[in-house]
Amino acid sequence: MYHNGIDKLEGFAQSYGDYVKAQALCNPCLLNLDKFLSSQAISRRSCRVTALDFRAEVEGLFSQTNVALHDLPSKLRTDGEAQSSLQGRIFIIEDLTKDIVELLGFEFSIDPLFFALHLGVSQRGGALILVDPPIDDVYFADDGKDVKSKAQFHVEPFLGTYEDFMEPFASSEGFDPPQIRLGRSMSEDLGQYWQRGIPVCFDPKHPTIQSLAYFPLRIVAAEWVKYIAVMHDCLVRHEYKSNEDPALEEFDTRLQELQSWRRRSKLSQQKVRFVLRLLKSWMVENPNDSRLLQPLITDYQHISTNIEEYGRMLENTVPVVTSLVQIFEARRAYTETSNISRLTILALIFVPLNYISSLFSMNLSVAPGSSHFWVYFVVAIPVTLLIVVVARYPSPHIWNISAWVEALGRSRFRSPEIV
Repeated sequence: MYHNGIDKLEGFAQSYGDYVKAQALCNPCLLNLDKFLSSQAISRRSCRVTALDFRAEVEGLFSQTNVALHDLPSKLRTDGEAQSSLQGRIFIIEDLTKDIVELLGFEFSIDPLFFALHLGVSQRGGALILVDPPIDDVYFADDGKDVKSKAQFHVEPFLGTYEDFMEPFASSEGFDPPQIRLGRSMSEDLGQYWQRGIPVCFDPKHPTIQSLAYFPLRIVAAEWVKYIAVMHDCLVRHEYKSNEDPALEEFDTRLQELQSWRRRSKLSQQKVRFVLRLLKSWMVENPNDSRLLQPLITDYQHISTNIEEYGRMLENTVPVVTSLVQIFEARRAYTETSNISRLTILALIFVPLNYISSLFSMNLSVAPGSSHFWVYFVVAIPVTLLIVVVARYPSPHIWNISAWVEALGRSRFRSPEIV
């Protein structure tokens, strides 16, 4: 939002929060914003505001200042004589608080949907850019700032920060490396990019929304490239290697992750395609900004194509993993069957031997060490072999053998034929 004056919404209630509460009755998408403004725990969040001033006496440059929260109301008013040279001002606000939302909403007459959805504003005004805070190691279970719910986890960006999309510095130019460090927070990155150069077709007196959104869109595109790298890494990790024999629990984890990627890829494509439609409509409405918008359109088309391809490959991996689960389950069942077969053979050998020994134990003349101990082996070994053959040999063959024995007996006792 880019604004040269301050307009008030007519018919406001006692505060901007009351106005949002009244609007939420007929607009359910504002319920989360109403809850945000009504919560007391959220007001303890830290908020950082950066102001970028474009002045007439400075050609192509601007001044950047970190605004204290108690000085923000005076910064919002640009009617004084000291501000006569001010052409425009961009506010970069990191991590909104209740007080900031109510102040900005009332001073700039901002549509609550801007805060609720971070998508659009009701009218043009002082450039206002809302960014999320950087991811740190502190997490809160109840989405508040209570000490009891705080937990510490070590996190770091995947593959480091995103790639710098600005022209690199020449080796002959002097620069301070810490001043171009990226990835600490989007608020700092936006300030650094505005210091290093202004977008093409940017006019401080009459800036377009396209020129104001150029750097945020480029940063988001760079983060989408890292998102594609995450999809590629996930695809590589789910490739099957023949020398591995993972457990079924690992396959279950893989299936859950792959099924979640199906949903993520669809949602990601919708977000990227929405930006593409927006950029194309901007270029149709403002042909003079084609130099600014065409590279962005090309980048987002490439991102959309890659997300679609990797999403399709991850989705095709689901039946592969399912087939691997069936293969490993069949292999495990075969191994268990083989083990049971070995136990069955041992039982078929030792059970008859044990039974015969229990019978001969009643007669001391065939006890171990006696002169007739050999009788035990003469009886036990044939009985054991017979039981093993009957139990292990296929029943059709046993039936064939019995039929052959019966036929042999009938042929032996057949009556002579009378000629």
